[in-house]
Amino acid sequence: MKKVAIFVYSLGGGGAERVALELAIGLKEAYEVEIVTVSPVQKYDNLGVKVTTLGVHDIDSSAFAKLLSLFRLAKVFASYCKKERIDVVISFLSRPNIIAALSKLINPRLRLIATEHTTLSNYYGSSFAEKVLKKLLTISYKSANAVVAVSEGIKADLVDNFGVKSGAVSVIYNPIDIQKIKLMALQKANRVTGDGFVFVTAGRLVESKNYPFLFEAFKTLPSFCKLWVLGSGELESELKFLAVEMGLHERITFFGFCENPYSYFAAADCFVMSSRLEGLPTVLIEALACGIPVISTDCKSGPREILGGEANMLTSGIERAEYGLLASLDTPKFLSLAMGRMIEDDGMRNQYMLKAKERAEFFSKEKSIAGYKQIIEGDEK
Repeated sequence: MKKVAIFVYSLGGGGAERVALELAIGLKEAYEVEIVTVSPVQKYDNLGVKVTTLGVHDIDSSAFAKLLSLFRLAKVFASYCKKERIDVVISFLSRPNIIAALSKLINPRLRLIATEHTTLSNYYGSSFAEKVLKKLLTISYKSANAVVAVSEGIKADLVDNFGVKSGAVSVIYNPIDIQKIKLMALQKANRVTGDGFVFVTAGRLVESKNYPFLFEAFKTLPSFCKLWVLGSGELESELKFLAVEMGLHERITFFGFCENPYSYFAAADCFVMSSRLEGLPTVLIEALACGIPVISTDCKSGPREILGGEANMLTSGIERAEYGLLASLDTPKFLSLAMGRMIEDDGMRNQYMLKAKERAEFFSKEKSIAGYKQIIEGDEK
Protein backbone atom coordinates (compact mmCIF):
# COMPACT_ATOMS: atom_id res chain seq x y z
CA MET A 1 0.00 0.00 0.00
CA LYS A 2 1.45 3.37 -1.01
CA LYS A 3 2.09 5.98 1.66
CA VAL A 4 0.55 9.35 0.85
CA ALA A 5 1.28 12.57 2.72
CA ILE A 6 -1.13 15.46 2.28
CA PHE A 7 0.94 18.56 2.97
CA VAL A 8 -0.87 21.73 4.07
CA TYR A 9 0.22 24.73 6.11
CA SER A 10 -2.20 24.03 9.00
CA LEU A 11 -5.65 22.75 9.85
CA GLY A 12 -6.53 26.22 11.07
CA GLY A 13 -10.05 26.59 9.78
CA GLY A 14 -9.84 27.62 6.11
CA GLY A 15 -11.63 26.08 3.14
CA ALA A 16 -8.50 24.47 1.64
CA GLU A 17 -7.70 22.92 5.03
CA ARG A 18 -11.17 21.37 5.19
CA VAL A 19 -10.63 20.01 1.66
CA ALA A 20 -7.28 18.49 2.68
CA LEU A 21 -9.02 16.63 5.49
CA GLU A 22 -11.81 15.39 3.22
CA LEU A 23 -9.26 14.19 0.68
CA ALA A 24 -7.33 12.31 3.36
CA ILE A 25 -10.50 10.58 4.54
CA GLY A 26 -11.47 9.71 0.96
CA LEU A 27 -8.08 8.17 0.15
CA LYS A 28 -7.75 6.13 3.38
CA GLU A 29 -9.29 2.97 1.94
CA ALA A 30 -6.77 2.74 -0.90
CA TYR A 31 -3.62 4.20 0.68
CA GLU A 32 -1.82 4.74 3.96
CA VAL A 33 -2.60 8.43 4.38
CA GLU A 34 -1.51 11.14 6.78
CA ILE A 35 -1.65 14.93 6.90
CA VAL A 36 1.57 16.86 7.46
CA THR A 37 1.37 20.50 8.54
CA VAL A 38 3.89 23.28 8.99
CA SER A 39 2.03 24.95 11.85
CA PRO A 40 0.51 23.20 14.90
CA VAL A 41 -2.60 25.41 14.72
CA GLN A 42 -5.61 23.09 14.36
CA LYS A 43 -9.33 23.88 14.55
CA TYR A 44 -10.73 20.91 12.64
CA ASP A 45 -11.21 17.49 14.20
CA ASN A 46 -8.81 15.18 12.32
CA LEU A 47 -11.48 12.41 12.31
CA GLY A 48 -9.04 9.55 12.78
CA VAL A 49 -6.50 10.76 10.21
CA LYS A 50 -2.90 10.87 11.45
CA VAL A 51 -1.66 14.47 11.65
CA THR A 52 2.03 15.30 11.98
CA THR A 53 3.32 18.84 12.37
CA LEU A 54 6.78 20.10 11.48
CA GLY A 55 6.39 22.42 14.46
CA VAL A 56 7.13 25.73 12.80
CA HIS A 57 4.67 28.62 12.93
CA ASP A 58 5.90 31.57 10.86
CA ILE A 59 2.60 33.17 9.85
CA ASP A 60 3.54 36.43 11.63
CA SER A 61 7.04 36.62 10.14
CA SER A 62 8.03 39.20 7.54
CA ALA A 63 7.83 38.27 3.85
CA PHE A 64 11.63 38.03 3.66
CA ALA A 65 11.82 35.82 6.78
CA LYS A 66 9.15 33.55 5.30
CA LEU A 67 11.15 33.34 2.09
CA LEU A 68 14.29 32.20 3.91
CA SER A 69 12.32 29.70 6.01
CA LEU A 70 11.18 27.86 2.87
CA PHE A 71 14.59 26.26 2.42
CA ARG A 72 14.87 25.22 6.08
CA LEU A 73 11.37 23.75 6.00
CA ALA A 74 12.13 21.89 2.76
CA LYS A 75 15.06 20.17 4.43
CA VAL A 76 12.92 19.20 7.44
CA PHE A 77 10.07 17.95 5.24
CA ALA A 78 12.40 15.96 2.93
CA SER A 79 13.98 14.31 5.96
CA TYR A 80 10.56 13.40 7.36
CA CYS A 81 9.37 11.91 4.06
CA LYS A 82 12.54 9.85 3.74
CA LYS A 83 12.28 8.58 7.32
CA GLU A 84 8.58 7.67 6.95
CA ARG A 85 9.06 6.26 3.43
CA ILE A 86 6.44 8.54 1.90
CA ASP A 87 5.75 7.65 -1.74
CA VAL A 88 3.43 10.47 -2.79
CA VAL A 89 3.04 14.04 -1.57
CA ILE A 90 -0.10 16.05 -2.35
CA SER A 91 0.66 19.66 -1.45
CA PHE A 92 -1.95 22.38 -0.91
CA LEU A 93 -1.47 26.11 -1.62
CA SER A 94 1.60 28.11 -2.56
CA ARG A 95 3.96 27.82 0.42
CA PRO A 96 3.54 24.05 0.86
CA ASN A 97 3.83 23.67 -2.93
CA ILE A 98 7.21 25.42 -2.90
CA ILE A 99 8.44 23.54 0.18
CA ALA A 100 7.38 20.21 -1.33
CA ALA A 101 9.07 21.00 -4.68
CA LEU A 102 12.34 21.93 -2.90
CA SER A 103 12.05 18.71 -0.88
CA LYS A 104 11.76 16.75 -4.11
CA LEU A 105 15.17 18.11 -5.14
CA ILE A 106 16.59 16.61 -1.94
CA ASN A 107 14.53 13.42 -2.16
CA PRO A 108 13.92 12.76 -5.91
CA ARG A 109 11.96 9.54 -5.29
CA LEU A 110 8.97 11.54 -4.06
CA ARG A 111 6.04 11.77 -6.45
CA LEU A 112 4.69 15.29 -6.08
CA ILE A 113 1.14 16.36 -6.89
CA ALA A 114 0.94 20.15 -6.44
CA THR A 115 -2.58 21.51 -6.02
CA GLU A 116 -3.62 25.12 -6.38
CA HIS A 117 -6.77 26.53 -4.81
CA THR A 118 -6.67 30.20 -5.73
CA THR A 119 -5.79 32.56 -8.56
CA LEU A 120 -2.23 33.28 -7.51
CA SER A 121 -1.67 36.20 -9.87
CA ASN A 122 -3.88 38.31 -7.59
CA TYR A 123 -1.53 37.84 -4.63
CA TYR A 124 1.99 38.61 -5.83
CA GLY A 125 3.10 42.22 -6.25
CA SER A 126 6.36 43.88 -7.16
CA SER A 127 8.40 43.57 -3.94
CA PHE A 128 11.62 41.57 -4.07
CA ALA A 129 10.26 38.78 -1.85
CA GLU A 130 7.05 38.50 -3.89
CA LYS A 131 8.97 38.34 -7.18
CA VAL A 132 11.18 35.57 -5.80
CA LEU A 133 8.17 33.66 -4.47
CA LYS A 134 6.44 33.89 -7.85
CA LYS A 135 9.58 32.57 -9.55
CA LEU A 136 9.81 29.74 -7.03
CA LEU A 137 6.17 28.86 -7.68
CA THR A 138 6.80 28.72 -11.43
CA ILE A 139 9.74 26.36 -10.85
CA SER A 140 7.69 24.30 -8.37
CA TYR A 141 4.89 23.59 -10.83
CA LYS A 142 7.37 22.57 -13.51
CA SER A 143 9.14 20.17 -11.15
CA ALA A 144 5.94 18.52 -9.89
CA ASN A 145 4.88 15.20 -11.36
CA ALA A 146 1.34 16.52 -11.68
CA VAL A 147 -0.49 19.80 -11.12
CA VAL A 148 -4.12 19.98 -10.03
CA ALA A 149 -6.25 23.13 -10.26
CA VAL A 150 -9.57 23.09 -8.43
CA SER A 151 -11.32 25.18 -11.10
CA GLU A 152 -10.99 26.07 -14.75
CA GLY A 153 -10.30 29.68 -13.75
CA ILE A 154 -7.28 28.64 -11.66
CA LYS A 155 -5.99 26.47 -14.50
CA ALA A 156 -6.16 29.47 -16.85
CA ASP A 157 -4.24 31.56 -14.31
CA LEU A 158 -1.48 28.96 -14.00
CA VAL A 159 -1.15 28.69 -17.77
CA ASP A 160 -1.29 32.44 -18.45
CA ASN A 161 0.81 33.73 -15.56
CA PHE A 162 3.03 30.92 -14.30
CA GLY A 163 4.20 29.23 -17.46
CA VAL A 164 2.49 25.90 -16.79
CA LYS A 165 1.55 24.01 -19.94
CA SER A 166 -2.18 23.51 -20.33
CA GLY A 167 -1.81 19.75 -20.81
CA ALA A 168 0.12 19.49 -17.53
CA VAL A 169 -2.79 20.76 -15.43
CA SER A 170 -5.76 18.62 -14.43
CA VAL A 171 -8.94 20.22 -13.11
CA ILE A 172 -10.35 18.28 -10.17
CA TYR A 173 -13.06 19.86 -8.08
CA ASN A 174 -12.69 19.77 -4.31
CA PRO A 175 -13.85 16.57 -2.57
CA ILE A 176 -17.00 17.55 -0.72
CA ASP A 177 -18.99 15.06 1.37
CA ILE A 178 -22.44 16.19 0.22
CA GLN A 179 -24.34 13.52 2.17
CA LYS A 180 -22.54 14.41 5.40
CA ILE A 181 -23.38 18.08 4.92
CA LYS A 182 -27.05 17.25 4.36
CA LEU A 183 -27.13 15.24 7.61
CA MET A 184 -25.39 18.00 9.59
CA ALA A 185 -27.80 20.55 8.13
CA LEU A 186 -30.71 18.71 9.76
CA GLN A 187 -29.55 20.16 13.11
CA LYS A 188 -30.97 23.58 12.30
CA ALA A 189 -29.76 26.48 14.42
CA ASN A 190 -32.42 28.35 16.37
CA ARG A 191 -33.56 31.67 14.96
CA VAL A 192 -34.28 34.53 17.31
CA THR A 193 -37.94 35.48 17.49
CA GLY A 194 -38.44 38.55 15.39
CA ASP A 195 -35.70 37.79 12.87
CA GLY A 196 -37.04 38.75 9.47
CA PHE A 197 -35.13 37.69 6.37
CA VAL A 198 -31.79 36.16 7.38
CA PHE A 199 -28.71 36.21 5.18
CA VAL A 200 -25.76 34.03 6.21
CA THR A 201 -22.14 34.22 5.12
CA ALA A 202 -19.10 32.17 6.13
CA GLY A 203 -15.35 32.28 5.68
CA ARG A 204 -12.17 33.54 7.25
CA LEU A 205 -12.36 37.14 8.40
CA VAL A 206 -9.65 38.34 6.06
CA GLU A 207 -9.31 41.06 3.42
CA SER A 208 -10.00 38.90 0.36
CA LYS A 209 -13.47 37.95 1.66
CA ASN A 210 -14.50 41.60 1.25
CA TYR A 211 -16.77 41.91 4.30
CA PRO A 212 -16.87 45.75 4.33
CA PHE A 213 -18.28 45.53 0.78
CA LEU A 214 -20.97 43.13 2.07
CA PHE A 215 -21.79 45.41 5.01
CA GLU A 216 -22.24 48.36 2.63
CA ALA A 217 -24.63 46.29 0.51
CA PHE A 218 -26.49 45.01 3.55
CA LYS A 219 -26.85 48.51 5.06
CA THR A 220 -29.34 49.59 2.38
CA LEU A 221 -31.69 46.63 2.94
CA PRO A 222 -34.85 46.90 5.07
CA SER A 223 -34.30 46.89 8.84
CA PHE A 224 -36.05 43.51 9.23
CA CYS A 225 -33.10 41.83 7.47
CA LYS A 226 -30.39 40.14 9.54
CA LEU A 227 -26.88 38.99 8.64
CA TRP A 228 -25.11 36.06 10.30
CA VAL A 229 -21.33 36.00 9.93
CA LEU A 230 -19.59 32.66 10.57
CA GLY A 231 -15.81 32.45 10.85
CA SER A 232 -12.78 33.89 12.62
CA GLY A 233 -9.66 35.67 11.47
CA GLU A 234 -7.32 38.61 11.76
CA LEU A 235 -9.99 41.23 10.94
CA GLU A 236 -12.54 40.08 13.52
CA SER A 237 -12.17 43.05 15.91
CA GLU A 238 -12.00 45.53 13.04
CA LEU A 239 -15.16 44.16 11.42
CA LYS A 240 -17.09 44.16 14.68
CA PHE A 241 -16.10 47.79 15.19
CA LEU A 242 -17.13 48.57 11.60
CA ALA A 243 -20.58 47.05 12.22
CA VAL A 244 -21.01 49.35 15.22
CA GLU A 245 -19.71 52.36 13.30
CA MET A 246 -22.18 51.70 10.47
CA GLY A 247 -25.08 51.28 12.90
CA LEU A 248 -25.48 47.61 11.98
CA HIS A 249 -24.45 45.97 15.26
CA GLU A 250 -28.03 45.02 16.13
CA ARG A 251 -28.58 43.46 12.71
CA ILE A 252 -25.25 41.64 12.21
CA THR A 253 -24.31 38.71 14.47
CA PHE A 254 -20.77 37.29 14.55
CA PHE A 255 -20.74 33.60 15.52
CA GLY A 256 -17.00 32.92 15.23
CA PHE A 257 -15.61 29.60 14.00
CA CYS A 258 -18.37 26.94 13.87
CA GLU A 259 -17.79 23.20 13.77
CA ASN A 260 -21.18 22.82 12.10
CA PRO A 261 -21.81 25.89 9.93
CA TYR A 262 -24.43 23.93 8.00
CA SER A 263 -26.91 24.19 10.88
CA TYR A 264 -26.81 27.96 10.38
CA PHE A 265 -26.98 27.67 6.58
CA ALA A 266 -30.12 25.55 6.82
CA ALA A 267 -31.78 27.95 9.25
CA ALA A 268 -31.11 31.04 7.13
CA ASP A 269 -33.09 32.27 4.12
CA CYS A 270 -30.18 32.92 1.74
CA PHE A 271 -26.41 32.48 1.60
CA VAL A 272 -24.35 35.45 0.37
CA MET A 273 -20.65 35.63 -0.53
CA SER A 274 -18.84 38.90 -1.20
CA SER A 275 -15.27 37.75 -2.03
CA ARG A 276 -12.94 39.81 -4.21
CA LEU A 277 -11.15 36.66 -5.35
CA GLU A 278 -11.51 32.91 -4.92
CA GLY A 279 -10.32 29.66 -6.41
CA LEU A 280 -13.29 27.34 -6.16
CA PRO A 281 -15.28 28.60 -3.14
CA THR A 282 -16.25 25.38 -1.41
CA VAL A 283 -18.59 27.29 0.87
CA LEU A 284 -20.92 28.05 -2.06
CA ILE A 285 -21.24 24.34 -2.82
CA GLU A 286 -21.80 23.58 0.86
CA ALA A 287 -24.58 26.18 0.97
CA LEU A 288 -26.21 24.62 -2.10
CA ALA A 289 -26.01 21.20 -0.39
CA CYS A 290 -28.01 22.69 2.49
CA GLY A 291 -30.77 23.59 0.04
CA ILE A 292 -30.73 27.38 0.36
CA PRO A 293 -30.55 29.97 -2.43
CA VAL A 294 -27.18 31.56 -3.09
CA ILE A 295 -25.88 35.00 -4.08
CA SER A 296 -22.23 35.62 -4.91
CA THR A 297 -20.05 38.38 -6.23
CA ASP A 298 -18.79 37.52 -9.69
CA CYS A 299 -15.17 37.33 -8.56
CA LYS A 300 -12.34 35.55 -10.29
CA SER A 301 -12.65 32.59 -10.14
CA GLY A 302 -15.17 29.93 -9.15
CA PRO A 303 -18.64 31.41 -8.45
CA ARG A 304 -19.62 31.63 -12.13
CA GLU A 305 -18.36 28.07 -12.65
CA ILE A 306 -20.41 26.78 -9.70
CA LEU A 307 -23.60 28.75 -10.31
CA GLY A 308 -23.75 28.11 -14.06
CA GLY A 309 -23.45 31.66 -15.33
CA GLU A 310 -22.80 32.58 -18.95
CA ALA A 311 -19.26 32.44 -20.33
CA ASN A 312 -18.09 35.97 -19.48
CA MET A 313 -17.77 37.76 -16.16
CA LEU A 314 -20.15 40.61 -15.41
CA THR A 315 -18.99 44.14 -16.06
CA SER A 316 -21.99 45.68 -14.37
CA GLY A 317 -25.24 44.74 -12.72
CA ILE A 318 -26.54 41.36 -11.65
CA GLU A 319 -27.10 38.10 -13.50
CA ARG A 320 -29.65 35.41 -12.85
CA ALA A 321 -27.44 32.37 -13.33
CA GLU A 322 -28.86 28.86 -13.44
CA TYR A 323 -28.21 28.05 -9.77
CA GLY A 324 -27.95 31.45 -8.07
CA LEU A 325 -27.50 35.18 -8.49
CA LEU A 326 -24.20 36.78 -9.51
CA ALA A 327 -23.45 40.41 -8.64
CA SER A 328 -20.77 42.67 -10.07
CA LEU A 329 -17.91 43.82 -7.87
CA ASP A 330 -18.08 47.31 -9.38
CA THR A 331 -20.07 48.69 -6.46
CA PRO A 332 -21.91 47.34 -3.36
CA LYS A 333 -25.13 48.65 -4.96
CA PHE A 334 -25.31 45.64 -7.29
CA LEU A 335 -24.88 43.14 -4.46
CA SER A 336 -27.58 45.02 -2.55
CA LEU A 337 -29.90 44.83 -5.57
CA ALA A 338 -29.32 41.07 -5.81
CA MET A 339 -30.05 40.63 -2.10
CA GLY A 340 -33.18 42.76 -2.41
CA ARG A 341 -34.37 40.75 -5.37
CA MET A 342 -33.91 37.51 -3.42
CA ILE A 343 -36.05 38.93 -0.61
CA GLU A 344 -38.87 40.11 -2.90
CA ASP A 345 -39.08 37.33 -5.52
CA ASP A 346 -40.55 34.29 -3.75
CA GLY A 347 -40.85 32.33 -7.00
CA MET A 348 -37.20 32.77 -7.94
CA ARG A 349 -36.06 31.98 -4.40
CA ASN A 350 -38.11 28.78 -4.29
CA GLN A 351 -36.82 27.74 -7.70
CA TYR A 352 -33.22 28.14 -6.53
CA MET A 353 -34.00 26.16 -3.38
CA LEU A 354 -35.36 23.28 -5.45
CA LYS A 355 -32.26 23.20 -7.70
CA ALA A 356 -29.64 23.76 -4.99
CA LYS A 357 -29.09 20.20 -3.78
CA GLU A 358 -29.15 18.87 -7.34
CA ARG A 359 -26.30 21.22 -8.27
CA ALA A 360 -24.28 20.30 -5.17
CA GLU A 361 -24.26 16.64 -6.24
CA PHE A 362 -22.25 17.61 -9.33
CA PHE A 363 -19.32 18.28 -6.96
CA SER A 364 -19.55 14.96 -5.13
CA LYS A 365 -16.61 13.61 -3.17
CA GLU A 366 -16.60 10.37 -5.16
CA LYS A 367 -15.74 12.08 -8.48
CA SER A 368 -12.92 14.03 -6.88
CA ILE A 369 -11.36 11.06 -5.08
CA ALA A 370 -11.43 9.00 -8.30
CA GLY A 371 -9.57 11.81 -10.08
CA TYR A 372 -6.85 11.95 -7.42
CA LYS A 373 -6.43 8.16 -7.42
CA GLN A 374 -5.88 8.24 -11.17
CA ILE A 375 -3.11 10.84 -10.77
CA ILE A 376 -1.51 9.04 -7.81
CA GLU A 377 -1.27 5.89 -9.92
CA GLY A 378 -0.10 7.78 -13.02
CA ASP A 379 3.20 7.36 -14.81
CA GLU A 380 6.25 9.02 -13.32
CA LYS A 381 7.30 12.28 -14.90
